[in-house]
Amino acid sequence: SDYLNIALSFQALGYYAESNSRAKQALEKALELDNLTLAKSCYGALAENEEKLGNNKAASGYYEKYTTLSKHLQKQEMEAMASKTKEIERQVQTKEKQLRSTLDTLGEVLELNREMQLENALLNKENQLKEAQKARLEAQQDKLKAKEKTRRTQLIAMGVVALLIFCIA
Repeated sequence: SDYLNIALSFQALGYYAESNSRAKQALEKALELDNLTLAKSCYGALAENEEKLGNNKAASGYYEKYTTLSKHLQKQEMEAMASKTKEIERQVQTKEKQLRSTLDTLGEVLELNREMQLENALLNKENQLKEAQKARLEAQQDKLKAKEKTRRTQLIAMGVVALLIFCIA
């Protein structure tokens, strides 16, 4: 607050009564705005001023308020940090669960991929075997056709020879 800055300036110059006046104005504003950090600083300045002015009882009262507010603000800060820590821990747990789920899913995908690769390899082997069997059957059929053609040729030749023998005789 501007009032506190002015109060601290007067305090630095040794004008403690004027500093108190400005510090009290700053304290009034801080309490209106519920600004406990500013109020704590005002109590600290007031305590120092009263001590310099020799008003030890007033200084002690302000120091007590300063200390009480300091402890209260530290407690709030610790609670806020604890709350943030818990929230971060919850986020970490959530991320760990998501990661485990992702890893499980990835494992399943990899297993399915491996199974598909094995199935494809098996199908390829089956196809190769079928192709080899088909080629063997075609080769056997070609041999049978060649043998049949040879037999026909032999039968025709024997028929021609027999006809020639019959015609000659």
